[in-house]
Amino acid sequence: MIAQTNDNQEESIIPLLRHLGDHQITNMSNIETIYQYCSINTFHSMMKNKEIWASHYDAMNDTQEMVWIEKYIKSFYDKNKDIKTHSAFAKEEFIKSYSPYRYLAFLSCFSSDRDMLSQWRGYANQGTGFAVGFNTKKIKDIIETLSTQNKQIALFQLGKVLYDRRQQEGLVHTELKCAAEGNNPSDVQSRLSSLAPFYKNPAFEEEKETRIVVSVKKDTSTLSQLKGVSIESRTASNSITTYLPIKFPIEAITHITLGPQNTTDIFQLETFLTMNGYDKDKIKIEHSMASYKSY
Repeated sequence: MIAQTNDNQEESIIPLLRHLGDHQITNMSNIETIYQYCSINTFHSMMKNKEIWASHYDAMNDTQEMVWIEKYIKSFYDKNKDIKTHSAFAKEEFIKSYSPYRYLAFLSCFSSDRDMLSQWRGYANQGTGFAVGFNTKKIKDIIETLSTQNKQIALFQLGKVLYDRRQQEGLVHTELKCAAEGNNPSDVQSRLSSLAPFYKNPAFEEEKETRIVVSVKKDTSTLSQLKGVSIESRTASNSITTYLPIKFPIEAITHITLGPQNTTDIFQLETFLTMNGYDKDKIKIEHSMASYKSY
């Protein structure tokens, strides 16, 4: 069931997005810890500043980020050519008016697996970095607080990425069937826009991804109004990109795994943690079991 909003929320700056509420994507009850793989430099900055970066979606490595959902919108109309809909839900009109790019999406990505070779290679500088384990409930509490603080201008969500094609298609088709039965077009587009960041190509399934998604209207004045976070910028490959640093309490860190090529001395790591206010005895520190060597 997708949560509905009240009239006051309808007047918000982002009226076309909806929190997914008690949804299979946002149900995190079976995931106790989520892990963020990162390079040594990112780890050092993250732990010292006590913040997670939610990066603009165009910094992600999936070329189908945010648009994977569109194939299911088109397939619904292809499979239901004779469906009777309101004029606003004619195939051409709906597809033309729907866009996942209506809002800025900032993403921070995690995995439910703490020691996965593909993650080490892809996101932790060929295994020289770390996998930082966060208590899922602590992160969920942070996101819910930010969501409440910014409910008129932004949408903050934590959820599991959906990879199964049948589930992806089923959720989209259910929404569009509701539309055909008379639901408000903008409400349906809203829910599809909220689902889009959690839909990914099944080729990425082994990543077992959970992600923070922050959706904000595309204008600089709105970004400057955010509470609890502030827009920042950094260089990425051949461009400049923006991100949102999200603060976390030291208690949120429960695990640290050193990558298969990380040569950090444990005493040095524990000293670094203590210097920055962490209780090293409350953090489980382990080495990766992956027997990997890059050249």
